[in-house]
Amino acid sequence: MLTRRQWLRAGLTASIAAQAAKTAEASADQESVAFIHLTDPHVIYPPGVHPRLLEMRKMFASTIATLPQDLDRIQRDGLGSFAFITGDLIDVYSFLAADGGIVDNQVEAFSRIVNNAPLPVYCTLGNHDVQHYGVYQDRLLADQSVVGPARAAWIRQLPCFQSGVYYAMHRTVGGVTYRIVALDNGFYGHQPSYLPKREAAYTFGRGQLDWLRRICADDPAEPLVLGIHIPPTGVMLEELTGALGKRTAPTVMLVGHLHNRQDVTEIKTADLTLYRVDTPGYCNSRDHWRQVRLLADRIQVGAVGKPGEVQLTIPLG
Repeated sequence: MLTRRQWLRAGLTASIAAQAAKTAEASADQESVAFIHLTDPHVIYPPGVHPRLLEMRKMFASTIATLPQDLDRIQRDGLGSFAFITGDLIDVYSFLAADGGIVDNQVEAFSRIVNNAPLPVYCTLGNHDVQHYGVYQDRLLADQSVVGPARAAWIRQLPCFQSGVYYAMHRTVGGVTYRIVALDNGFYGHQPSYLPKREAAYTFGRGQLDWLRRICADDPAEPLVLGIHIPPTGVMLEELTGALGKRTAPTVMLVGHLHNRQDVTEIKTADLTLYRVDTPGYCNSRDHWRQVRLLADRIQVGAVGKPGEVQLTIPLG
């Protein structure tokens, strides 16, 4: 008889194999590739969580039920061949428990949604995915003391993170190869409450930037689609554009974090053109998602919640 650990490992191995098979099938040359971008579902698995925290975060209580339904609908209605979820996958990695202990099974709850989905689901991490929530004087107290175990749990549980919390993949459309990159910027810069207030210096970190620079140097004419939780601005945007280098093809950044924005903003530098695509948080509405279609000569960015309606067309040439 299998132990619980062996049973869980066997299930995860099977889900990774199934995900790999779906990915291999999708990576063949196609006329177009459509996928769904959504962000910030803030899934909460409530058993054992301190009741005061559940009360304070009750606005996110429904997504644990609606997200599996909507992933099924994406596949059933032919809206996309995969889903790309850019961070704040769960509301928090761990909660203060009702009995004074710690509830740290939120990643496992989200992984069940992903591993049972009928289509591949690729993710990036957000700041909430590596946070802990406690209660102090009847107020929510957040910290990032759990970043290490949180990242380890995400790598164990989600197939897309099996090689690390930032990664890249390809899709080929009409002979044009797109590189799709998931980046991690949710941890860096969260300002501890016990220090004097100052601007949070969000950054990607040296290792990630070196990796991004190396893979982008392979082909400056390759169109890029980036998934990033926190929209890069200021120093973080300078870091990103520096790592991307000179590019002749456009780069699309799919971002989240802000929950209410649905703008598409063009950002030009001397070396490249970026299109920042803000999709509002799924936690606020089940209609907060958009279809992105990759074609041999253009990228179509769909309107929020309106499949088939194009908000912006970005030419590759």
